[in-house]
Parts: sequence; C-alpha cells; structure tokens
Amino acid sequence: MKGPVFLLCSMIACGSIIAAEPVAKEQLTWAVVHWPPIMILTGKDKGLGRYDIYLKLFKKHMPMYEHSSREMNWKRMWSGIKKGHKICNILAFKTAERELTTEFSIPSSITLPNRIILKKSSLESLGSPASISIVELMHNPTLSGVLQSARSYSPILDRLLDKHELGSNINRSLVDAEHLIKMLVRGRFDYMIEYPYIANYLAKKQPHLQVELSSVRIEEMEAFSISYLACPKNAWGKKVIADYNRTVKKLIHSRKYQSIMQTWHDDPLELKTIKEGYRQMLKLHQ
Repeated sequence: MKGPVFLLCSMIACGSIIAAEPVAKEQLTWAVVHWPPIMILTGKDKGLGRYDIYLKLFKKHMPMYEHSSREMNWKRMWSGIKKGHKICNILAFKTAERELTTEFSIPSSITLPNRIILKKSSLESLGSPASISIVELMHNPTLSGVLQSARSYSPILDRLLDKHELGSNINRSLVDAEHLIKMLVRGRFDYMIEYPYIANYLAKKQPHLQVELSSVRIEEMEAFSISYLACPKNAWGKKVIADYNRTVKKLIHSRKYQSIMQTWHDDPLELKTIKEGYRQMLKLHQ
C-alpha cells in the first residue's frame, strides 16, 4: 500500500536526485595560435608562452565556464568571432572596424611595439639608422616585405598600412611568424614586422643558418600597445566579457599578473618600458 510515508520518501528521494544533478557549465573556447614565445603550442617550451600562462590563470579564476582551446590562424579566428561563434581571443588589439562585430574587455595587458625585423646586412645597406619610417620603407623599390594576413599590428600601424600598403613592396601571407622568420633569414624577402623578443626567440632556434637579425624602431609607433579580450558581439560574448572584466579587476594589481607581462623579456630597457606601460594601464582602471 502506497501511503503518505511512501509518497514522502519518494518526494525526498526525488529531491535528492534533483539536488545531486550537476549544473552544466557554459562552454568557453579560447582561440590560440602557435606564436612563440607569446603562445607556445609545441616543443620543449610548450605551455610556457606569456599568454599560455595568462590563459591558465583566467581558466582557474573563471570556474563558471567549461574551458577548451582551439588552434586557428588569425583569419579564421576573426571570421569566427564575426560570425558569432563561441570563441574568444585573449591577445587582441581593438580597432574601429572590429568594434562593429566584436565585444572587447577592459585593458588587460600591455605589449611593447612591433619593430622592423631584417638581416643585419640589410640594415647596414640602409645606413644602420636607429629608427625607420615604415611608410618610407614600404615604398622603397629595392626592398620587399611580408606581413601576416588578418593580423592587427596595433591601431596606429594598422591605419598606416590601410592608407599606404596598396602599391607598396609589402605582400601578405597566412604563414605563421615562425616560418616567416625562416623565410627572412633565407633571403626570401627583406623585412617583416614583429615583436623583437619573438624574432629573437625564433631566430635562436635556427643557429645553423648563421644569419644575424636586427630590429629597428618604427618612427610612427607608440611606446607600447594595449591588448584586450575579444569575443562575439552578442549576448554570450557580452556575458563572457563581463565575467572576464571582473576577473581582471581582481588580479591586475597583483605582482604575479605583472610578472607574467614580463615573461621572455630580458632587456633592461624593455623591462623598464613594460613597467611604465603597466602603471599607465592601471590608470585606465581608476
């Protein structure tokens, strides 16, 4: 006979089952790119890139999400964000064009500017200047340069490229930075634009080529650039950005957060600039 006691027990049992049922977490896919030493997806330094470490930190402090990473090139990454796919890019530059289809976080990292990377012999042929105008360089008929497709090189440099790249000596390629460095040292082209610590890291992996690279300051560039998290401009993306912003505000004043920003930099002047840029970025959070 199913009396009140049986029904009560049934209700308690059912309640226990319901309470024990795990709540499904929202899936968050981080778009990653093999870009040593910013992100290192293979080799002996795998997982030790600057933004590899940042990703681990944010995954730990954003437990409300089920985290995964997916490797993709810049073009596919921005195409997916534009289409509203549930992916985010933790090392993004903000541009007016991207803001039309992309939700950006508060400033979360600073990066030293790109420089012109070329062989020492090529620099000497130009008179070994301390700085070079990128506009003048890209219209030098005796030289050729290669840049990555769909990559932002900072808002200032992007604007200059938009204005002057057509008809210049620059070609675009989907090849990653590691392979571009190999092509540069082998003389396939004369210059590229990259962060000097990335170029140095990649060049050291090819000592057999015995080609010395130089980096030159771009006259039109700022002292440092600010990077952001970028997600689709939809309800899902806005929620992720809101959670990320709260996490940034909780972590950004810690020594650990600043120390990650200095990863792979060993030049005293670069470290000094990073520290100053970090202090200026913190003012944007006040």
